[in-house]
Amino acid sequence: MIPTSFHLAGLKINVITDNTMVANKHVIGEARYASQQILIDKEAASEDLTEQSFLHETIHWILYMMNETELQNNEKFVDCFAHYWYQFNKTSKFE
Repeated sequence: MIPTSFHLAGLKINVITDNTMVANKHVIGEARYASQQILIDKEAASEDLTEQSFLHETIHWILYMMNETELQNNEKFVDCFAHYWYQFNKTSKFE
């Protein structure tokens, strides 16, 4: 479910695997705006938690692009949104 890149509002966001994130920064993922990246540690947690963390960082990016600085920096909001979005993605059925 984690892509290697995606486009958002005209920008290409590269998704980089960095399996030192948890050891060095105590986080699974990180949005890097200046370099147009999301860094993800794919080895530190379960697949579900890693995918949810990717969505968490993607939401940070969406809010950044919307210039919603207050929401972008609200970790509780971003994390709750990511959990709901992840559950929707994992449980959606298409016929």
